[in-house]
Amino acid sequence: MFWKYTLFESKLALHNRKNWVIALFFLLIFTLLFMYTTNEHPPSSLYDQKVAEAKELEATFHHLDAVRFDDEQAAEVYDFVTQQASLINMQRWYIGKGDDPEQYIDDGLTVNELRLQVHELGNTGIPKHYIKPKAEILKESAILQFVKQHDLSLDSDSFIPSDMIENAFRTISGLLFFIVLLITGSEMLTFEQRHRSIFNGIPIPFMQKIASKILIHFIWISICLIIGFFIGLIYVEHQWGALAFQFPVLIYLNGDYMAVSIAQYSVYMFLALFMIMLIVLLGAILCNMLLKHAFATILTGVAVFLIPHLMILGGWKIPILSTISYLDFAKILDGDIATVVSPSMDFINGYLWMAFVLVILVGMIYTLHKRSYGRSRVKTL
Repeated sequence: MFWKYTLFESKLALHNRKNWVIALFFLLIFTLLFMYTTNEHPPSSLYDQKVAEAKELEATFHHLDAVRFDDEQAAEVYDFVTQQASLINMQRWYIGKGDDPEQYIDDGLTVNELRLQVHELGNTGIPKHYIKPKAEILKESAILQFVKQHDLSLDSDSFIPSDMIENAFRTISGLLFFIVLLITGSEMLTFEQRHRSIFNGIPIPFMQKIASKILIHFIWISICLIIGFFIGLIYVEHQWGALAFQFPVLIYLNGDYMAVSIAQYSVYMFLALFMIMLIVLLGAILCNMLLKHAFATILTGVAVFLIPHLMILGGWKIPILSTISYLDFAKILDGDIATVVSPSMDFINGYLWMAFVLVILVGMIYTLHKRSYGRSRVKTL
């Protein structure tokens, strides 16, 4: 009976125009984001980044010139900055006309070592807005080490596709994805309550009915999301050439940053999005049972998502509520949430938290149904 009911629900879902609009959204969202990035905010090539760094160092020299003759430490900083400028200019050559990516990487690692030495000297004589944070230096070194260790073929535009994919996930993850899922699941029970004559004749246990509804929406959205991702990749490949899924991005884990391939990053993100999908759909079912209204379900869900984020912005950190930030998983992988809330908020703990929430939601739905079923039996007696 479960599969017969699932087939029946599937046919109803396919006749629901809202589901087709949401399917179109997930099919096009990656491509639209890639198009917007390409046209409005094109990522910088490695060559362009090095040109910008060279200009910053030129400005830094002017400030150091004014103090280096009176301050021995500033003079030492000046020497380190001079070496950085020379190496960065050579990097521009290696990644451009020189076509020597191996030397580009080696010089980049040396530049970062010099930057760390300047940090040890307290960045004497360098204006604050020209100081590269130590964390950023270590991140850049991790990326270069990954490319070197995996012997990746590097050119000026190699990182653009991976940066675009990472930025797309950052945009989709969080409130946007959450609201679309809430709209999807907001009527899973209320629709049935409005059309009792259609559903009353189907003898199926309540929890199986819930499982069927969740399964249909989960598969529907997952398929559209994955297809939409690959459609977007086709656009990126057309614009920027062959995709290199082995190129690295940085993720946060246990107080540190590690480089992983963009393919591995995408797997982490899709796994998280699938778990978030289940959480939101089960949460929508629970709200439907309690509130019995689709719009109230959406409002409640948005409030649950936003309140902890607003509290964090206001400087209030309540551990239980702060964990809801795991639902914005791209920021968990980037380490943005960890730097604001707690260093322990990495993606491993995020997966464990989401698994725990899934169990709690299923338990709450089962308990609430049993209580309402018991009350209805008492009334009939």
